[in-house]
Amino acid sequence: MRTGSRGRGRTLSHRLLKGTERRRRHDARRIADADPDERLNVSIKLRRKRGHPTLPDQLYWSKTPPGKRTFLSRDEFADQYGADSKDLGVLLNFAKANKLRVIASSLARRTIVVSGSVKQMNRIFRVDLGIYAFPGGAYRGREGRIYVPSSIAHIVVGVWGLDNRQAVRRHTVTSQDTPAGAVALTPPQVGQLYNFKAGRGAGQTIGILEFGGGYVVRVIGGIFKMTITPDVDAFFQSVGLAVPKITPVPVDGVFNDPGNPLDPYNPSGEVLLDIDVAGSIAPEAHLAVYFAPNSVQGTIDAFSTAVHDAVNQPSVITMSWGGSEFSPSESSPNWNQSSLDAMSEIFAEAASMGISILASSGDDGANCEMSDGAAHVLYPASDPWVTGCGGTIITNVDGLHFDENTWNDKVLDPVYGFIGGATGGGFSRIFNKPKWQQHPKSMIRFPRRRGVPDIAGNGSPYSGYKIFVFGQAAQIGGTSAVAPLYAGFIATLNARLGFNLGYLNPSLYQAKLFPNVFRDIDDGRSNAVLYLDLATFPVSIATSPGFRSGAGWDACTGLGVINGAGFIERFIPAETAVVPPKKDKK
Repeated sequence: MRTGSRGRGRTLSHRLLKGTERRRRHDARRIADADPDERLNVSIKLRRKRGHPTLPDQLYWSKTPPGKRTFLSRDEFADQYGADSKDLGVLLNFAKANKLRVIASSLARRTIVVSGSVKQMNRIFRVDLGIYAFPGGAYRGREGRIYVPSSIAHIVVGVWGLDNRQAVRRHTVTSQDTPAGAVALTPPQVGQLYNFKAGRGAGQTIGILEFGGGYVVRVIGGIFKMTITPDVDAFFQSVGLAVPKITPVPVDGVFNDPGNPLDPYNPSGEVLLDIDVAGSIAPEAHLAVYFAPNSVQGTIDAFSTAVHDAVNQPSVITMSWGGSEFSPSESSPNWNQSSLDAMSEIFAEAASMGISILASSGDDGANCEMSDGAAHVLYPASDPWVTGCGGTIITNVDGLHFDENTWNDKVLDPVYGFIGGATGGGFSRIFNKPKWQQHPKSMIRFPRRRGVPDIAGNGSPYSGYKIFVFGQAAQIGGTSAVAPLYAGFIATLNARLGFNLGYLNPSLYQAKLFPNVFRDIDDGRSNAVLYLDLATFPVSIATSPGFRSGAGWDACTGLGVINGAGFIERFIPAETAVVPPKKDKK
């Protein structure tokens, strides 16, 4: 489809960019046009160079066990699958001709970031940017589709950054009244209960994605200056470990920013939880923390930056943020098809380089904070390329003996309101069931849909972790703690084996065939939760749909809890061939 738009005295011919349709939030209304002079940064993604080989699909990884997988280095990947330098030149010339400032460009990521005004972006992409207000705030957004100038339409496959609405939420939860038998634990204690005996993760880098907040960094001293991180230092001192190497990586102009300690919605607790848990499970691993805007553009760019980071080279990436796939209006408010395709493509790229991706499944059961009476799952944990991490609660610890159940301790407290939480889990409305996920008894209600989560671990705040946030001790948890817990374990395992496990899911489901690899959580508990039904007047308390834990895989705790020793001894036997991972030239 070709269309024309007039601006600055000349007409641009346009072509539709498929999959880019956007709707306003279901609870938002347009209140004004966006300021035509407002500056914004837009990420433009290029096609791959012509003649590139096909990326290995999920079936390939299902048939190729860890230890026998051949991965590409990041340099090799860029050479085979990156953008063509000629295409990049065309886009750079287009930017210059249209008075756009180039902020960054990458052949490996196939991305160029340009800066321009709202007026310029409206004209170039044939959109009508506006300001939309909703009960929680406002955002700059658009409705309809994106059209790309014909002169570059043949090389452009994605455009993000025109709309800056929030894409993901943090999922840290705190505790109030402790259930019987539950006590605060440390990540190393849980690692010991889970038989995480792989090692300390030397030589590995764990990538941690954050979309708000940060950790405090101070430089003290005179001539001989010293850098300290008070909250991080206090935690690692409390568990008797040295502080790991931490490298903050800015994405799209967002930096490590702890923000206002008096802000009750400050997400820095989420950042510190990720660092503390992953770093104490793999105490000799390097932590690369990627700070990005909380938007679709920020999420895509954060993942692509981490996956293609040839300097820090993470072998495992963890994300403790997410958003419901669907809104109450039954339309996805944050992710159109173009964005979903871009994310899945990045995850497939990660697999080809031996990088594992983990994400939390959420802390509000199957409600996912939507409160519309339907069952929901969290994205990106629902993507089949991602290992979704659900939650449990640990009680009655006596040495190495303990009880563990499905996490659901969300209640309505007359003073504090809703406290506690529940493991997210259910069935995707976006992704079909992958071939490696075959569980007919558990999935009989949704036989053709991707089930979430894949694995589970200690998530309840009542058996959660004491960390320090702005100098104050806090006991927090959530599935936000589960993803970095397993990220730390995978990093230690990669270091011990001498090769990267890479894409985990097919291997996890095949590992279920071996004894003692998973501890099944079969307690019949549900992840249905209470919520405020805003559709009724007066507002009433309702219960969301949920799923129950049962034998084998279920939509609360997945395959169960990984038994580290069984995972090593059974799933990856000693005679497995070792293929050393390739390193990029620095």
